[in-house]
Amino acid sequence: MTHRRTAGSLGRSDAGIALGLGILAVAYLSQWPQNLGRSDEALFLYHARLVFEGAVPYRDFFDFHTPLASYAMAAAFALGGTTLATAKLATAGVHGLTVALVFVAGRRFGGDARLCAALALAFLALGPPSWPHASPHWIATPLVVGL
Repeated sequence: MTHRRTAGSLGRSDAGIALGLGILAVAYLSQWPQNLGRSDEALFLYHARLVFEGAVPYRDFFDFHTPLASYAMAAAFALGGTTLATAKLATAGVHGLTVALVFVAGRRFGGDARLCAALALAFLALGPPSWPHASPHWIATPLVVGL
């Protein structure tokens, strides 16, 4: 008796592929240059450093973004130090999570594994190159895909 995978179920191989794709994305993006972007990257990292040092958003400083990204980056700073390398690696981790979730979402809807992997890699090829900065906007991407 063979077991058929139905839409909505994930097998062990799917979890392994998703993990592999996420690790591949982090490994690839961690090799990118660590240049400070011309966008709002510096302000975002400064606010994350303030949170890391104990400041409270909307009391000690104001930002138009919700504070989740600042708290997440502050946690990364607590683990790796307040460096640009830590910020870029944390952003690579967010992209790796997004890549894995794109694959899992496609498989949950019954997509072919090869097509779902190609779609996840398409995000990696198109998303981060279009905005290669540590940005609070990227934190929404895996949250939306995960929903």
